[in-house]
Amino acid sequence: MVIVLKDKDSVWMGASIEGTFTAMHNDDIISEDNLKMWNPAGRKNCLFATTTSSMPLIDDLRYTDFEALDLPPRSDVVIRNLAPAIKDFYAERRMLDNGALWAPLAVAKEDRAFIIDEDLTVIEVEEFDTLEYGLSGDITHGVLETNRDLPPAERIAEAFRAIEAGSHRKHFPIVIMNTKTEGQTVIEK
Repeated sequence: MVIVLKDKDSVWMGASIEGTFTAMHNDDIISEDNLKMWNPAGRKNCLFATTTSSMPLIDDLRYTDFEALDLPPRSDVVIRNLAPAIKDFYAERRMLDNGALWAPLAVAKEDRAFIIDEDLTVIEVEEFDTLEYGLSGDITHGVLETNRDLPPAERIAEAFRAIEAGSHRKHFPIVIMNTKTEGQTVIEK
């Protein structure tokens, strides 16, 4: 699962280990090869995230330089430039599923965030949203709404705690990144 949260002049994302590996430790979860969230082509003010790191093309996607990321972070740019470039990227690798992406992507640049769904529908994130499995999105939205007074990283962690407590799936440790600072924060529980 991935949580996208806008806060003032930045975007925060949190990714759980769900959908990747079941026995992860700090050294594993921050390994570049295991991340479901990354700075695309080394850009420091951009983030990409998806629900799984196990797709064969994630490694290529992580290092592909999408020229659309040099344009202003606006809905029309994502719709007309970035989403088609990502579709072409998948098509070149024969990784489209009946014309659709295998998993949704979250894209953030500066203080704007977008979700590119499997069918290439683009949704701008107004406050927060999720790339999720099952019904956990409702729980996440409730926790994020209820905890508006907490700092962004803690809001994201609280949402993952609630999801993990209410399901049989393991989510922790989680990784949190934002568009304003470098590096990742790992939260164990």
